Amino acid sequence: MIGTAFQALVSRMSCHWQSVRQLPQLHSQRSPGLVVPAVPARSLDSAAGWPGALPGGEGSITGTILITGAGGSIGSALCQRLLCLGPAKLVLLDHSETNLYQIDRRLRLESSGDRPMIVPALGSVTDSRFLRRLMALHPPQTVFHAAACKHVPLVEMNPLAGIETNVLGTQRLLDASLNATVRRFILVSTDKAVRPQGVMGATKRLAELLVQDSAREAAITRFAIVRFGNVLGSSGSVLPLFREQVARGGPVTLTDPEATRYFMTPDEAIDLLLVSADLAERRNAPTFVPRMGRAISMRAFAESVIREAGLRPRDVDHPDGDIEITSIGLRSGEKLHEELHLSAHPRPTLHPRILRIDEPSLSQSAMALALEELETAIRHGSDTAGRKALFRWAAVEADALAATRRPTVDAAPLPARGPHLLHNATGGG
Repeated sequence: MIGTAFQALVSRMSCHWQSVRQLPQLHSQRSPGLVVPAVPARSLDSAAGWPGALPGGEGSITGTILITGAGGSIGSALCQRLLCLGPAKLVLLDHSETNLYQIDRRLRLESSGDRPMIVPALGSVTDSRFLRRLMALHPPQTVFHAAACKHVPLVEMNPLAGIETNVLGTQRLLDASLNATVRRFILVSTDKAVRPQGVMGATKRLAELLVQDSAREAAITRFAIVRFGNVLGSSGSVLPLFREQVARGGPVTLTDPEATRYFMTPDEAIDLLLVSADLAERRNAPTFVPRMGRAISMRAFAESVIREAGLRPRDVDHPDGDIEITSIGLRSGEKLHEELHLSAHPRPTLHPRILRIDEPSLSQSAMALALEELETAIRHGSDTAGRKALFRWAAVEADALAATRRPTVDAAPLPARGPHLLHNATGGG
């Protein structure tokens, strides 16, 4: 899976897992006579363009580990992997009682003996007092921040909820982590944070900027930002949607036939997180992205899902196919093509599959002003003010790089402010 050293460690701990090689047979609800054959999972991984899991990745994850969003798709996969590394304690933080119950129960069933201690914590990253109390009771050495509002259409329609969780929640978690002298802080981010067109992406870009801001002042904590593409099978992923649509007899719906996306499997996403934790730095918050190669055509991906089910796509050129593919248009906040970084020159790391990006950050005064504007918008319940402040600040660093790399999509309107608001992440200010 991810390296012989890790496999040896797992063997010693008597901890086992298996990759699912085949997805179950599905029966069409729309067309009772249509049976969708079982789909080999690995072939779909290949369609996503990732040639295999990252080597290594076990790192030096020890002590007490706090995972926010522990019951979500990425958080729960991370918890299950961490369980095999034998930390002293796993603190599972989630605001969903159902999700927290499920991951807590799953980990207890999979764990052997009384190590690690598993602590389910029902609460929100937006609750500062709760976070400080939790970290006082269970001081973490490492924090993986995976909690987020991440469904693009929902966050677009509920911008203040996205701002409250993704931006202010990140700031409150950072404050509590620094107060608890956390050794490592890893932010789970998204490619939608690059030149964001929607509220979700813009909130995640502000979260990245907050981590960069905290890193400048922290003497002990090491920071890293990890940007994912689309994780196959995760909450909100297009793969379960496509599979469900195929099972119903179609149509499979695309936002745009020209749309492209980056994909990776859950195992690969967790590998990336664990390796990046080892690469985290003090006084800086580098952004790490995988070498993803080319983006994948969404139409080609949809066709792959249909063919893996033993069926044929139906279109103008193939009227006798089984499943139709239709275009519904880009939804508000969506981009035609995603990007993993702003920089034209990502740098290699010690790991051959991971690139490092050092992007400009906001100055401390600008960051404080951005937070003040967003908090004011929430206090007044103004979606309009929240959106305006969000895109105003999320776009600043993109403007700074416009001279060195032409944007492939239009950026949001920039604030009428000078370059003194920027701080160069590579060491200028």
